[in-house]
Amino acid sequence: MRNLLYLFFILFALSANAQEGPGGVSGNNVFWVKADVGVTFANSDVAEWTDQSAGGNNATQATVSYRPSYISSLHNYNPGVHFDGSDEHLSINNLVAANSKNINVFAVGTNEQGGDSWHSMVMGQANSSWLNGGYGICGLDGGAYEFGFWVDSYSSHAVSAPMEKDVSILLEGKYSGTQIEFFQNAYLEGTTPYGGVIGDAGTTHLGGGVGTDYNHKGYIAEVAIYDTDLSVLERNKVSSYLAIKYGLTLDKNGVSNQYINSDGVPIYASDNLYWNNIIGIERDDNSSLMQKQSHLENDSTRIYLASLKTRNVSNTGVFSSDKQAVVMGSTKGELHATEATLNDKPSGVFRMLDRTWQVKNTNFDGTFSIDFLLNQCAFVNPISTSDMRLLVDTDGDFSDAQVLDSGAGLSFLRTGNLVSIIGITNAHIPMNATVFITLASLTNPVVTMPYFMTLCPGESMDINGTTYDESNPAGVETLASSLGCDSIVNINLTFGSGTPTNITQTLCSGEELIVNGTAYNAANPSGTELISIGGTCDSVVNIDLTFQSSVATNYTEVFCGGENVIIHNTMYNASHPSGTEILTSSFGCDSIVNVDLTFHSIISMDDPIVLCEGESIEVNGTTYDALNPTGVDTLTAVSGCDSILNIKLQFQSPAITDYTEVLCEGASVIINGSTYDALNPSGTETLTTVSGCDSVVNIQLTFLASVMTSINQSLCEGENIEINGTLYNANNLVGTEILTSVSGCDSIVNINLISISGISVPFDTTICVGTSIELDGQVFDENNLTGVLEYTSVNGCDSIVNIHLSFYDGPPEVLDDVFTVYAPEKVSLNILENDELPESWTIQVLNANHTDYWALNEEGELIVYGDRASSGEELIVTYEVCNEFCKTLCSSGQVNINFEYTAPKPEAIVSEILTLNNDGKNDILFFRGISLSNNEGITIFNRWGDLVFSEFPYHNGWDGKNKKGEDLPDGTYYYILYLNRSEGESILGDVLIVR
Repeated sequence: MRNLLYLFFILFALSANAQEGPGGVSGNNVFWVKADVGVTFANSDVAEWTDQSAGGNNATQATVSYRPSYISSLHNYNPGVHFDGSDEHLSINNLVAANSKNINVFAVGTNEQGGDSWHSMVMGQANSSWLNGGYGICGLDGGAYEFGFWVDSYSSHAVSAPMEKDVSILLEGKYSGTQIEFFQNAYLEGTTPYGGVIGDAGTTHLGGGVGTDYNHKGYIAEVAIYDTDLSVLERNKVSSYLAIKYGLTLDKNGVSNQYINSDGVPIYASDNLYWNNIIGIERDDNSSLMQKQSHLENDSTRIYLASLKTRNVSNTGVFSSDKQAVVMGSTKGELHATEATLNDKPSGVFRMLDRTWQVKNTNFDGTFSIDFLLNQCAFVNPISTSDMRLLVDTDGDFSDAQVLDSGAGLSFLRTGNLVSIIGITNAHIPMNATVFITLASLTNPVVTMPYFMTLCPGESMDINGTTYDESNPAGVETLASSLGCDSIVNINLTFGSGTPTNITQTLCSGEELIVNGTAYNAANPSGTELISIGGTCDSVVNIDLTFQSSVATNYTEVFCGGENVIIHNTMYNASHPSGTEILTSSFGCDSIVNVDLTFHSIISMDDPIVLCEGESIEVNGTTYDALNPTGVDTLTAVSGCDSILNIKLQFQSPAITDYTEVLCEGASVIINGSTYDALNPSGTETLTTVSGCDSVVNIQLTFLASVMTSINQSLCEGENIEINGTLYNANNLVGTEILTSVSGCDSIVNINLISISGISVPFDTTICVGTSIELDGQVFDENNLTGVLEYTSVNGCDSIVNIHLSFYDGPPEVLDDVFTVYAPEKVSLNILENDELPESWTIQVLNANHTDYWALNEEGELIVYGDRASSGEELIVTYEVCNEFCKTLCSSGQVNINFEYTAPKPEAIVSEILTLNNDGKNDILFFRGISLSNNEGITIFNRWGDLVFSEFPYHNGWDGKNKKGEDLPDGTYYYILYLNRSEGESILGDVLIVR
């Protein structure tokens, strides 16, 4: 029963992942820390950073004043650990064995101005000295933002290069035993030869050390150290993983022109044109990567699942399966339309952005969105979201691109110059395709401004090199701005007195316009001014202004009490949970963000703890027992939220327990040193714990035979399940597995799966009368034959399982048999051929009058040794057939075998024509009455007298092949069947082969 339940429920389990590591590279990974997991806090500072490799080399800091701080959203929406450049550091002991000659160090972080003259992210100490075998990634000159990698000596065996301040970067140091190499974002900055050994038999530090002048000032987001020389493929996997996670664009040559996942499958590749500003989203379980949103450092491009959050971990979007990614890179074009795009746009589009993007979809079947922060002259107020279009092209020439609007299932949103394209699916960017995209509009995006002016008669003015006067009072001029976008000025001059001029303009809330010395604003939006021109003619100006209100946004999110969050350069925490931030758009109109954060308060836990008499527990360094059963302790979780544990112990007396278990036939268990099996199924044992709490166990075992069952189940599309080490999926739906429990009981499972996307499936099985099965807590037996169970698989596919039980009707139907053996030779008799048997059965002989005349094989055939019997004797065998699944359903039968050794003479040939088509008719040359004992052999010739086949004696089975097993051609063949050569007895004839 237990095995049956286990087999049923493993249909909904996922296969196990490989060992996790950066980029899936886990071999020789001796240290791996990342700020999004494994950080232990003490008063909001970092006390320990847990090693995620198999080495267990945690980085710790016991001194409170030396602990670094923590920011929950920093590098591409991921957290970072901040070191202040003054003694803040974390330490690890004996990380790399002494006398090593290979090492790879990866670190992602930033470099800030100030602090010590050297900024050390990672530094390994050798034999109580930083020289003579040490290694490190550190800033050789913190003021100049120069970073490098050194081995053995930071003065003579080092490679360095400039580094941009306050910007996230991937640093890699590599030592192969002969050469030191240093990389920034996979770009090889330089090399230097060295052939000595390394090793940190002392201590490795993150962020610096006490009393030194090389303390790092800046953030560290992730560090990985390998005590080996990684291959190019392995370095590519690690670099690609870190680049996607932290929104970094790697050097194209440094990663072999492509980003790859942990399986080595490319998730982005490009020539130089689209190798800029690369970001993406990806799930890669072997890397423990779940990057749901990503953006560039300047926030001009974003890609995300669901809705954008301040932290990647807060994004509620999901990937439906492992190894999914969407990665994009761009050209260096402008984020507005230019003259260069006029000839590349498709029909019907007025303008498109100069910058275009390449997007690669790898196995992704969900929905995502993209944000673009455009140049301020890219779109102006008259252009609405209904005019916006997403262009999708397959070759980068957008003249024939798809033009997608909201009718294609997309949504376009715009706040100032921030444009969001929401709801991108496989209908727009197909799975496992590489496409090119950009943003376009159907409306002229060039800024158009009216220019009204009243002149006195005879006056003129020069605009953009053109003279305007009474004979030329109107025109259009195109003015180029320093931003690279044109402004069209519609000029309309009036002359003389009393001609009215209308000023209509939209201003931001709080702005004002001065006309003729009068301030016009939201409180005074309209009026009329009389302006004297040169003291000779007046002009009437009608002012009518409108105002664009500021956009107010509410930002609410929940954090732990010790966390800090930076929003628009303002830090929010439990002491400062709310406030207002004013963001200014490119138009000058402010957006108000109302910040209202919630920080978890201390959690109080009051549940009592039950112990045996005499036992004790230690909580946070304090021992609690019967003499000290209560107390209060404060525990700090990895997330930084404290919990108050109100300790209250309860002690229980020795208990009496009934141990009932169902085992397979032949199995046994050892309890308290005593063996219990089918011969000893029950007893009583007294168990004593180390604390002295006794338990009396009453043992009662029952034993079941092995079972056979069928699994008829459905899988969701894309699901895999592993049964007994075999992977079943849409390409492998049927199979048979033999499972062996720890007790040695085999179960045969016939697997028949159906691949569907959430349907109702049957679960039919046959059991013995009087037995039952339990599925998902429900018992099914003779009184409950049917039922319905509902399950939801990991990827969200619901399945309804319709249960239907049936029972084996009765014992097999067995009929008696009578056979005659005509020759003293061994023959096989099918004694079950006339019996009605269940699907699985067992057979055993109950009685026989001659035990040495027969043998029974596994197929139920009775092997009769005629050479041991005499003619005229009779062999009587009584046998029993049982249903293998229900051992009580049995029937018996009897076989009578008569031995008569006077066999009939062979008769004429039955098959005169051989068709040889495997239809069971005329497929062999067959003689009635022929056995191995009454013929001496056969020879077969072709029409030219050539011997093509012979066999001595003849086994009555020639199928038209020669002695080599090759098919003979159609035609007539002649045979001689020798019955008794000494007396000249034989049969001659011919046979025709027709295929």
